[in-house]
Amino acid sequence: AEEIAVLLNGLARHRREFAAMPDNATELLAVGEWPRAAELDPVEHAAWTLLCLSVLNLDETLNKG
Repeated sequence: AEEIAVLLNGLARHRREFAAMPDNATELLAVGEWPRAAELDPVEHAAWTLLCLSVLNLDETLNKG
């Protein structure tokens, strides 16, 4: 429950930051081999992207397998 709260707080923070500076969201989403899905809100998409990067960089993710 504590980890979920931390992740949700991070997601909310990223949403606020990208909403304040939407060009940063667009810049982040321009990175990669595949084009961004145009039907997705870039602020929401970028916020979830950073949340996913946080989860995938956890020690638990990197050390189990």
